[in-house]
Amino acid sequence: MVRSSTWFFGPTTGGSTASESAGLHKNTAELDGKCHSLLSFMNDSGGSTSGMKRLALLMFVLAAVLGGAGCVGSLSDPDAFIDGGTITKDAQTVLEESCATAGCHDDVTTAANLNLLSPGVESRVLNVNASGVGCEARILVVPGDPNGSYLFDKILGTIGICGSRMPLLSILPDSDVEVIREWIIELGGSGQAALDGG
Repeated sequence: MVRSSTWFFGPTTGGSTASESAGLHKNTAELDGKCHSLLSFMNDSGGSTSGMKRLALLMFVLAAVLGGAGCVGSLSDPDAFIDGGTITKDAQTVLEESCATAGCHDDVTTAANLNLLSPGVESRVLNVNASGVGCEARILVVPGDPNGSYLFDKILGTIGICGSRMPLLSILPDSDVEVIREWIIELGGSGQAALDGG
């Protein structure tokens, strides 16, 4: 005899015994009785099904409003959410994390004679000529002028730079590039703005 694998609605092919049909109907009746008991409990405890529906709708709307109010930002720029959005990077942090790493522009290696880690970075980059054959006439940082600053060209990978785009093994996120751009602009205001932009 072929039996159906459909549990709730009974067999769709083949036959079934009378005892199987009776068991299925008994299970359905028990389930129906439990649902009625639950609804009776809600009514006996002062609630009604329409009241419960209104409460559920109110809870849903409240959760949606509070959830939406808690996240006013967007993840279209994940770099803007550094450390939960509570701490923003400054130029010193960007240079330390991306340029002043071991073997590059740290205080030991000083690739291209450029130390971007030790205090006093501004004195080593402001109105200072770049090193590198063919690029000696370029100024590392022209205060207030990111587009005229060779350091910024190296970060962007502008055509005509000597050597490779920096950093060597990665490309700075747009938010970090913007931090460096703003820092160079601020350096033009006082001529010696602090590395943290202040």
